[in-house]
Amino acid sequence: MDPTVRGFAGIVLAMSIAWPAAALANNVGERISRQAAQIAAGTAPEQVAVFEGGRPAFRLVPNNGYVGFETTMVIEPAYIAFQDGFESREAIQQAVINWGDGTVSQAVGGEEVTHTYGYRHPRGQINPNRNQVFKGRVTFVTSTGRRYTEAFTYNMWSDRYGSLRRGAGRKMPGEILSPVDGGSNAQMPGGYVNRGRR
Repeated sequence: MDPTVRGFAGIVLAMSIAWPAAALANNVGERISRQAAQIAAGTAPEQVAVFEGGRPAFRLVPNNGYVGFETTMVIEPAYIAFQDGFESREAIQQAVINWGDGTVSQAVGGEEVTHTYGYRHPRGQINPNRNQVFKGRVTFVTSTGRRYTEAFTYNMWSDRYGSLRRGAGRKMPGEILSPVDGGSNAQMPGGYVNRGRR
């Protein structure tokens, strides 16, 4: 690169002169072709894994609120996972929800489940009278018998200060969580693609 070229625009200009767009496109295309050939031959590096969150299998609405307010978990009809390099759509036969406060609920795909964190008396007293973050888990048992467990958080507020806390909701773990129902055949949430295996 010409040392007399100054600033960001000059660097971009110098790079575009040094590496024309056609050459960049060819390099990317060649790299993808090489990776595809390595995967097909089984010679790709085994340590590379790509995690995919997929489409969320549930929504927690709202994912925060004052003590005694109700929240709803909407369960999708199917769990979209990535297994062995392919997208699979598996019907959710059962969802077991650990709300993080000692209660457990069950639902099937396509259902909505409501839950109330804490208690608010009609006269205004609340229990507990503190801000609290609940960490829950939900296990999806699919039509293939696989179990996918995802995590979520719910922020419960007792005062205005607590309501300033950042939002909560779905949390994709980077590891296999133990199923809420204690069942076997646990899978990576959202599935995964290991580029080093066919």
